[in-house]
Amino acid sequence: MKNMDIIRGNASEILALFGVEGAAFTLGVESMQPVEQAKNLAKDSAARLGCVVVVSGEEDYITDGIRQATLKSGSPMMKRVTGTGCVMTAVIAAFCAVVEDRFVAAHLATAYFGLCGSLAAKKAAAPGSFRTAFIDELFLADFGAMKEIVPS
Repeated sequence: MKNMDIIRGNASEILALFGVEGAAFTLGVESMQPVEQAKNLAKDSAARLGCVVVVSGEEDYITDGIRQATLKSGSPMMKRVTGTGCVMTAVIAAFCAVVEDRFVAAHLATAYFGLCGSLAAKKAAAPGSFRTAFIDELFLADFGAMKEIVPS
């Protein structure tokens, strides 16, 4: 693996990607492992590869092998909507376009993504309406609300 700035996956994907025996068992793209189980491997892999690793799940873990952050935001409804992980990866890429430090970009993008999930959950009670509310929150871009969850 060369020339990667950021690797993002759920815990099962990160464990499987970096070769943990038996970790490849997933339910579709759904993680069967908690984020906590992938943290050490993510940190070691980020340091070894010189990149940022984001492990997404009920809590999100971001590391470049030296710095690390754990964010607990979002909504349990997010795992009920197909494609949220893929959208998260796209949001991280968008933040990389305007933030040079890849750890900071991944941290801010992950915080923003979780915030949008939290705000959408306040407006929706089921996956279909949540999906629409979540897309709306991504579009509305309430960066002011981010200051409450990510200090400057």
